[in-house]
Amino acid sequence: MSYRIRHFDSYAELPESYENLLAVAVSQGFFSQQEWFEFLIRHFYVGNQTLRLYSVEDIVTGKPLLLSPMRWNPSDPAVPRALALATLGHSENYAAACFLVDPAAETKRQELLTTLFKWLRDSDEDHSPGRVEVMRLAPLANRSPLGLDVLTALQNAGYLVQIYANSYNQYEECAGLDYQAYLAGRSSNQRYNSRRRRRNLEKKGELTFSILTNDSNPGALRSAIDEYIMVSIHCWKSRESTIDRFILDWMQLAAAQGCLRLGVLKLGDKAIAAQFWLLSGGVASMIRVNFDESFRDLAPGVVLSNLMIEHLLDVDRAESLDFGYGGEEYKGRWVGESRGYSGIMAFNPSTVRGFYYGIKHIFGQYIKRRIDRGRVTLQSRGAV
Repeated sequence: MSYRIRHFDSYAELPESYENLLAVAVSQGFFSQQEWFEFLIRHFYVGNQTLRLYSVEDIVTGKPLLLSPMRWNPSDPAVPRALALATLGHSENYAAACFLVDPAAETKRQELLTTLFKWLRDSDEDHSPGRVEVMRLAPLANRSPLGLDVLTALQNAGYLVQIYANSYNQYEECAGLDYQAYLAGRSSNQRYNSRRRRRNLEKKGELTFSILTNDSNPGALRSAIDEYIMVSIHCWKSRESTIDRFILDWMQLAAAQGCLRLGVLKLGDKAIAAQFWLLSGGVASMIRVNFDESFRDLAPGVVLSNLMIEHLLDVDRAESLDFGYGGEEYKGRWVGESRGYSGIMAFNPSTVRGFYYGIKHIFGQYIKRRIDRGRVTLQSRGAV
């Protein structure tokens, strides 16, 4: 089969024939969809980073077989002044690097990726700002079929490749489980602690739990976001990490998509804990969890986490709980599985900067390790 590569500056430029791949994106969930990537370009990747959509089509039928949203990043600090192309995603690793493949062509994914990467390596077309010198592709789950296909395709396309640790994620598959079945899988201490914390709070006054899922009632959504903000202001976390404009706009986008799960726990009339989750494609992703520091001894965060998970499993029928980026100890009490993610730096040896940075990053690290190993050996022998 012969292929051709096309590139677009926006989703609006995609022909109608791409509807099948956009439907694949919808089936994969919020973090693979047009609205999310456009949101990231507008609100997260500011400055001179721009959206770029690359596709592989069957040259005979014109059918799109692969589509990948990417971003030009001429300011990657690891490769100054290089023309860098990177997968488009959030730094907290809520989804793997996006390569949408037509279901009928799934077995050809590695071949399609190789075709795309070769074109990016060699093409002299005007696909502004110029030929790709470096690619940064992340995150890719360790030992995943997608990760292996991307790595092999890059090698087949002639790139110099460096793999690096990207992030760590804790989650649990819970398809078919209701809350009681899920709870039975927690430790006896966790089950007891959850019940005790709720009873202690109820002794202090009336306890109410509410959850917002969409923007059908703008007033209710605004009120819930305001309560989230007030809890976050009295939280121990920095305001930049909890209530910056990006997070609040993200909530609005999730609400518009019907993916928002914004839970608020109140004691009497006062909001004492709030959590921002997102549900899409059967996956419930924990984005932000906060509680009022003055109620720390009563553990309102534990109580709210229980209520959120109960709703996600019994009402939403979530198939997976994803606790996002990071290996914080408390997450292991709620979910029992984990996975690591890697990233790939791919250097184009047919360009001066690509070759230079490939040698510097790959062989420079090797030489540094040899020097460090030699220094340790000499120290152990008392030579230095």
